[in-house]
Amino acid sequence: MEEILRRFGRGEIGIEEASKELKLESIRKIRDFARIDINRSYRTGIPEIIFAEGKSNNEVADIAIAVASEKGFALISRVREAEMIKKRVVAETKELDVDYNAISSTIVVKKRGYEFERRVKIGLIAAGTADIPVAEEARVVAEVCGCEVIKTYDVGIAGIHRLASPLEAIVNEDVVAIIVVAGMEGALPSVVASLVNVPVIGVPTSVGYGLGGKGIAALLSMLQSCSPGLAVVNIDNGVGAATIAAKMCVRRKEESPNIIKNEGCMTIEENIGYSFVDKSILNRALTRKAYALEQRQRNQACEDQEIFRTLGDAVLKAVLVDLLIKSGCKTRDEITRKKIELEREESLAKIGRELGIGESIMLGVGEKKQRANEEPYVLAETFEAVIGAIYLDGGYDTAEKIITILFKTKS
Repeated sequence: MEEILRRFGRGEIGIEEASKELKLESIRKIRDFARIDINRSYRTGIPEIIFAEGKSNNEVADIAIAVASEKGFALISRVREAEMIKKRVVAETKELDVDYNAISSTIVVKKRGYEFERRVKIGLIAAGTADIPVAEEARVVAEVCGCEVIKTYDVGIAGIHRLASPLEAIVNEDVVAIIVVAGMEGALPSVVASLVNVPVIGVPTSVGYGLGGKGIAALLSMLQSCSPGLAVVNIDNGVGAATIAAKMCVRRKEESPNIIKNEGCMTIEENIGYSFVDKSILNRALTRKAYALEQRQRNQACEDQEIFRTLGDAVLKAVLVDLLIKSGCKTRDEITRKKIELEREESLAKIGRELGIGESIMLGVGEKKQRANEEPYVLAETFEAVIGAIYLDGGYDTAEKIITILFKTKS
């Protein structure tokens, strides 16, 4: 495709010829039985999924080989004779691996060493063990489409107490959406939708007795739900649920660019004399845990400074010990005593104020009311987080240089 566009740009081909070649580039014809849509993932965000039902094993294998060879992987759903397909793929080429999931009846054919990107997280819940095959189909499809899946199974309403802890864990992972798979009366998606602030995708399954045994009761129950924020796909349609969730993940990624919105960060960069390559690292260093939690409750991705503080504390200790030795400290006791003095909360808070950190810290609502950005412990902890951010963005030498300048009059 890029070569066609370059030739058009150089004037080697006209617009009609370029248009014709681009159309041909997007389609791969396999003998007289299939035309595969190579560029579907670019156009829609979802790759072409090979539906095995109604096709011969050889046809399925041939399509999978063509797609995997072109795109790096191919996904097959509703597989019935996996060994036959696997044998055909292996016989045709040694460059592809075949991963069969017997529970989900799916096969992933991929080039050796191919890795799927994990962009954003989604939740996946199955009401009962009989619903797991459909849930597993959704999981495999979602992972191939670039989602990290946080799953929990067998937490249906027959024992509703089982749901609380796993659902809390899923929500705390900052998922974009939750897929809920349920048969029988299909009540679980409504329950989940009434408890969370992210979209819920209900998948009715053909599990049950009598009139509702083919999934009709579950489907109607989900469609008739009074819980807002619940969307419903067709019976046993794990593929449909996963692709909807995957498109939400793509949207979240597009709406979360790696840029900093905290204007005070520019002041900090000027004061420390270092410009961050990845601005989001400094932004995270200035984000208190309470603020991050509030953002996640609003379904906004946000990470706090906690880990950066630990890292910054370790880097600070290493550099300060080195400075003290270079300044003439001879004994362990002397180094320890002076290091403790340099690392005192008040000392670190003072440097934090001088750098303008207090005006840039992102606080929770309660912390703002208490003016926590003026508290020495908050300033000291955030200063340590900023040191950790400098180390991550610029490496140890950069962190050492900045710490040396900040502490040169104190050591």
